[in-house]
Amino acid sequence: MLNEMIVKTALENIAKNPGMLKMPNIPWPVVDAGVFWNTIGEGGGYKLEQNMITQHCRILDRSGIRRGWGSEAAMERLMNQMAGRN
Repeated sequence: MLNEMIVKTALENIAKNPGMLKMPNIPWPVVDAGVFWNTIGEGGGYKLEQNMITQHCRILDRSGIRRGWGSEAAMERLMNQMAGRN
């Protein structure tokens, strides 16, 4: 489980410096009604969500554009990096 403070700090840092997010990703609007996703962290206009079926995670901006995605472990590494704990 991701540490809530790391997630919050990382998402705030991403909001301040959007160019620091370097995941292989095509920014793309998500189309879902929140049926398959749980929000596991929020901050600075970004949301970290986890898929209830596959357990992979994604980061969305305030416009619903996917800015990054991957396994929970990959997102945890990203969150630690964004929070300056790497």
